[in-house]
Amino acid sequence: MKLKYHILISAISLITLLSLTFISVSCVKYFKSDKDKIKKPQQNQPIPPPKRDVPGKRFTLSIGQLYIPDFFDPALTETTEAIIFFHGAAWCSEQTFYDSGENAVLVSISSKDYSELFADSNNFSKLIEETTKKLADEGITSKPIGKICIASFSGGYVAVREILKHKEFQNLITDVVLADSLYAPRLEGKPNTIDPEAMKPFLEYAQRAASGECTFIFSQLYPPKKKYRDNTTTLTAAYLIEKIGAKRTYPKSTYSSRKAKILYRADKGNFHILGYAGMTTQDHFEHFYGISDLYKVTSLTNAKNK
Repeated sequence: MKLKYHILISAISLITLLSLTFISVSCVKYFKSDKDKIKKPQQNQPIPPPKRDVPGKRFTLSIGQLYIPDFFDPALTETTEAIIFFHGAAWCSEQTFYDSGENAVLVSISSKDYSELFADSNNFSKLIEETTKKLADEGITSKPIGKICIASFSGGYVAVREILKHKEFQNLITDVVLADSLYAPRLEGKPNTIDPEAMKPFLEYAQRAASGECTFIFSQLYPPKKKYRDNTTTLTAAYLIEKIGAKRTYPKSTYSSRKAKILYRADKGNFHILGYAGMTTQDHFEHFYGISDLYKVTSLTNAKNK
């Protein structure tokens, strides 16, 4: 009787052990698969272009990364030309810049608070001085920076806005490039009317561009269906076009290098706005991925067309 009892207890213990082992293995598999699911990209996460190792030299600055492409030739210009880009991964910024072929150096900056960073004009001056010194120290060029294009994607427009407020940089900033990157608050009680005060720095620069003093280029996300055209960049674009008195044209079968259809463009002098068809997060990011198209329209010297 005791023998049978011990055999029964042993059998129950073995079954319990096997059950616990099965449960443990199942839990591990479950949590592993659940973890893997978390790692998968979200549906609204943009797909960037393939990452390439674009040749050149890179140096870390106090608030950004300096990149000098391998084709940069200081002898082509009297002073050093530079693009200062805000709001995007440095590797992608460098890649798109490289594809444009501009004979310039690039500084890529991303920050959580551009307003605080550039509210003081001294910070932008220090950035220019630091970049100039680094170029000289590394034996790249001793020519001072005499021509700057400030460019941005998405929320980087805040940095551009703050810098444009400082009139001491007016002659130095020859070009502004905004890749779906111009927003302004709407007036209370008027959902489709934007605050003109917030647009003032951009409007003043755009007016100078229209008269040929500088260059202003703005690509914006333009929904194909009219009922969805209350997005902010469509409103800011319409505001500038009206104030500048630019003429809209509607090209047929015209696309960006990233295959975004250009539904309209508005031009006057060196003032240019392009409406890229789109409504999704991916469409928004395509403005960044294809910003090389906009760089080619700037007044900067192009190394490939020397």
